[in-house]
Amino acid sequence: MSVNLILIGYMGCGKTSVGEVLASVLDRDFYDLDTLIVEQQGQDIGGIFQQQGETGFRHIEHETLKTFLRSRIGYVLSVGGGTPCHHDHMTLMNEYAKTVYLQTSVSILFQRLRLQKSSRPMISQLSDGFLHEFIIEHLPKREFFYNKAHKRINVNDILVQEIAREIKNWV
Repeated sequence: MSVNLILIGYMGCGKTSVGEVLASVLDRDFYDLDTLIVEQQGQDIGGIFQQQGETGFRHIEHETLKTFLRSRIGYVLSVGGGTPCHHDHMTLMNEYAKTVYLQTSVSILFQRLRLQKSSRPMISQLSDGFLHEFIIEHLPKREFFYNKAHKRINVNDILVQEIAREIKNWV
């Protein structure tokens, strides 16, 4: 039987990078929930946030995730940093797949996210100082949900290939 895998964690923790390598190592298809939403909606995540707000985006995200989980098998899926925190998604994802929390320190998240602000609607308008404070305040609230994952891996200073290998050995 092929185990489904879902990678969760804060934005910038490496879910997509790890997911692509892991899918290749396991010879499975890789999907990114945000990419599925963009393809389905015909506009980027920032545009959806602008037009429909976070509530509208979370509704679209919920419906896309439910449909995906109920219709696919043998995959690696990465989800947005906020996905696990809404609509009881952790329960849903844990029911359909093995979930892995890619745990990352505030300092590494800050280093990565300050270079990616323009492509991330939630932080695009924040100065570096406010971004650091945002992560410090925001991460603990999300960790409550992330810690419900089947497995946690501290990914600080670990190569993507090593993380993929650890997950492969676990499943």
